[in-house]
Amino acid sequence: MMRRPLLYGAAAISAEITAFYLWGREAGFAAAVISVSAAFLMSKSKAARGLFIAALFCWLGFASCFFHEIRVPSVESMEGERALIQGRILQSEIKETSGGDEYLQLKMSAEAVNGDREAAGGRILVRYYGDLKGRPEETGGVPRELIPGREISVEGVLEKPSGKRNPKCFDYSLYLRSLGIGSLMTGEAFYFTDNEKTDFPGRLYGELFKIKEGFLEKVEKAEGEKTEGFIRGIMFGEKTGIEENTLEEFQQNGTAHILSVSGLHIGIIYGVLRRLWKGKKGKAFFLFAICFFFCYSAMSGFSPSVVRAAVMVSLHALASVSAKRYDLSSAAFFVLTVMLVKNPFQLFNAGFQMSFLAVLTLSLMMPFIKRVYGGIFAASLAVQAGIAPYIAYNFNYFSLAAVFVNVPVIFLTGIIVPLSMFMAAAEMVWEPLFEISAATVSGLCRMLDEINAFTAAEGLTVFNVTSPPESLLGAYYLGLLFFASEEGRLMIMRRKKKILALFIAVTAAASMAF
Repeated sequence: MMRRPLLYGAAAISAEITAFYLWGREAGFAAAVISVSAAFLMSKSKAARGLFIAALFCWLGFASCFFHEIRVPSVESMEGERALIQGRILQSEIKETSGGDEYLQLKMSAEAVNGDREAAGGRILVRYYGDLKGRPEETGGVPRELIPGREISVEGVLEKPSGKRNPKCFDYSLYLRSLGIGSLMTGEAFYFTDNEKTDFPGRLYGELFKIKEGFLEKVEKAEGEKTEGFIRGIMFGEKTGIEENTLEEFQQNGTAHILSVSGLHIGIIYGVLRRLWKGKKGKAFFLFAICFFFCYSAMSGFSPSVVRAAVMVSLHALASVSAKRYDLSSAAFFVLTVMLVKNPFQLFNAGFQMSFLAVLTLSLMMPFIKRVYGGIFAASLAVQAGIAPYIAYNFNYFSLAAVFVNVPVIFLTGIIVPLSMFMAAAEMVWEPLFEISAATVSGLCRMLDEINAFTAAEGLTVFNVTSPPESLLGAYYLGLLFFASEEGRLMIMRRKKKILALFIAVTAAASMAF
């Protein structure tokens, strides 16, 4: 009996999107046809169900890629042209140039181009380098009239994001596409048809932004910029308030994940909500959890890791309500598939890759590791088995401290997150209680910083490495998926030589393809 059919689907849709992106539409179509042919040829074998699921998801991936390829908004072909873009602000941030000058960055939907709604579509990233001083009621540095949810018009010159300048270098265009953004604009002027009225989603986004920034401003006044930067990173995944050398230490230690809202944070918050909810965790709790995590995801900018974790937690709540068994791996495969159908370019986003890589290797490796070692470092070992080769390939370093330092860092994060939630509630109830909780959280953040700096040991525990060959990396992860999964181990135990030989052949072919 097939334990996790979505494994085949998730692997198939990922492979199809990769083939489509690397070798074009024809290769993607050929891969989809081959998947169907293989399913029919093996229709009488025990693997038939898995092959048919893989074929179905291959075609789903092809359809998603094809749709995104032909549905290119006309605004993306207007490079170098001046345009007036009308749309809704989705995200507002104050950023700094390399020279230290501040500028406003807006992510917004393009609902009309030069007044033509038929020519619109997609999202656009706007950078405004003009003077923001004097605009009314600034919130987190962002003027009130430019907060998320507002409908505005922006005039400026459109640009095309730069792609790879050299092989294996960062592809900014692909990165933006993974976020659903197809064009850049240097904004020169903003126009507001109505400064106050907007629809419910716009008002909701705006109010959530005000709540978040208002809370963080009070934290900064009470405990300083450093604590505010840590809380902004831990609770909302924004690293703008963290010093560059501190951020580098977190990255080298393999602990930077606590500064990007992920399954760890969502899981802690979900556990707190379950504790606070008295009585039966029924439909009311499920609806409350859905609404809460939607608002929290909006505050965190709907990053891939937040969306993945929030949907998986919602599935857990749904399983509890319906008295069904929750399977971590199956939930991850389901969410991965849904996110890739919505935007296949997300597959090439580092945050997306690391988020799913961590949860999948954790679910695959933990049963295997617990047979050998069941101590406090077991979960950290399981995650590092999946993450370390990826980090070595993409960021060219390997950390000896990652396995050990993650344990105290995650422990402290498990205290900071619920205390920060309490602090946010206290801020609305009683000022002295807020000040006490803020001082406590500030002390924990300093402790977190000191532990991280100590284990970084000024770079002594971190080694620069060259990127491993892509063929070796591909073989490693395919092998890990097969030999660490329950299905793979059962095949080995039952000595299914033909399937093992087929897997080895597929692994070799896939590795050489890179």
